[in-house]
Amino acid sequence: MTDEDRLRRLMNDPGWSLPPWQNAEHRIRQAARRQRAVTASAGAAVAVVLAGVVLAASPLLRPGSAPVAVRTPFHGTQSATSPRPSPSPSLPRLTPAVGSIGFPATIYPAAIRTRHHASALPLCPAPAGLEPPGPATPAAATAVLRKLSGSFHADLQASDRSAWPFLASRWQAGGIRLFAKAAGLTPRYSGPLPPGADLTRAVLLACGSQVATATWEIITRGSRILFVTRRGHMLFYSLARATALH
Repeated sequence: MTDEDRLRRLMNDPGWSLPPWQNAEHRIRQAARRQRAVTASAGAAVAVVLAGVVLAASPLLRPGSAPVAVRTPFHGTQSATSPRPSPSPSLPRLTPAVGSIGFPATIYPAAIRTRHHASALPLCPAPAGLEPPGPATPAAATAVLRKLSGSFHADLQASDRSAWPFLASRWQAGGIRLFAKAAGLTPRYSGPLPPGADLTRAVLLACGSQVATATWEIITRGSRILFVTRRGHMLFYSLARATALH
């Protein structure tokens, strides 16, 4: 007995039957196509809405907005009208702390703040261990002057700590030009600070008599370079133009 016979018995209708469904496969395919079309239409509508939101938020396409400059990478020769990047200032170099390896505190003690003439002498050598000039001082000062600008580390070793801020701010690749220029010129004067000179009075007021007595000066055309001797080590500590202090 088939399922249809059972239904006929339950309905008490031996002649009852289900109507046949014409072209069932064709109708199923049509329904699937309609469903896909509805889905595609909904997706397109969402895309259109999102595109409108993006265009409305864009500063480049918003009606009435000011034009926005767009930076593009540039290759090749720069034109005369294109802006040139401003050079970044060089950062000061780092200097070792007091007592660092290679810089014992007995030779490189902390510098002393000046009392006067801070514009000409921002810092002073510490008086500890300074020695007055002797027979070997002229040759030692000339040797240190010619050694300066070899390398930043070597310049620190040949200088008192009072000169380190100057070296750190002015030292560039190739050193400090004034050192090389002064080393290539014949000195106009090489000796202790002359009594009564403006520079001598400035060192006395700023750093005290012990530093002034220990100072050795080399004057070249345009430069005045000051040195001190501390425990047998000749050290540079100040560089000024010859017209700054006479």
